Amino acid sequence: MTNYFLIAADDHIHELPSERGAMIGRAAINQIVLDDRLISRVHASIMPSSKGPVITDRGSANGTQVNGRPVKETTLKHGDTVRIGKFLFCVFCGSRAEAEQWISRRGGDTKSDQTISDLNVNPSKPSDMTGDLSSFDIITLLQTLVDQRRHGTLAITQSGQSLGQIYFVNGVMVHASTAAGLFGKQALYELMTTQTGEFTLQSDSKPPALSIMENPAALLMEGSRLFDEKRAHTFQTGH
Repeated sequence: MTNYFLIAADDHIHELPSERGAMIGRAAINQIVLDDRLISRVHASIMPSSKGPVITDRGSANGTQVNGRPVKETTLKHGDTVRIGKFLFCVFCGSRAEAEQWISRRGGDTKSDQTISDLNVNPSKPSDMTGDLSSFDIITLLQTLVDQRRHGTLAITQSGQSLGQIYFVNGVMVHASTAAGLFGKQALYELMTTQTGEFTLQSDSKPPALSIMENPAALLMEGSRLFDEKRAHTFQTGH
């Protein structure tokens, strides 16, 4: 029998029932209860199917995202990321023992982490990584770097031209700058709306300043809102 789990950023394992569904939401009646005011009382459901668990948004106020994109209903597969409110989960297919081993590897060696692999990341050095934003959006990338407490400079480029940099210290975004001359939180939010491009994380670099002091979860939530607004505008106008 194939087992599926939702593994939270804090390593908590939620096993998805193989014969019955699981409801997700803020209310205590749900099988998976998430304490966040941005999550609806009954936010989403996950039901078993022959192809894998199917997640369905139950008309929530703030939506459900899979791999960084809003969904109404989709089948989950191993390695997918699910974001509901401030909570980010990785979908794991296997036994509970294998899930626990995966968590142990994630904590001890981020280079072998499945989430990083699913971001189409290629290591350029043991401490660095590169990739593009065509498969996963920048919000999911930033959330992953925060969850893994990464350190260094995330450089964002587009068609070979620099857009800017975001600086991390132990998973905290402490500074940002853009090629257009923006700094701090203003620069961070501008970079968070990037729809396409490439990125490189240089783990051995240090921030030139400390211009951002907010909690990463709050920054990601606001950045996600801005990203969704820009994507909707692009879809409507074509540019």
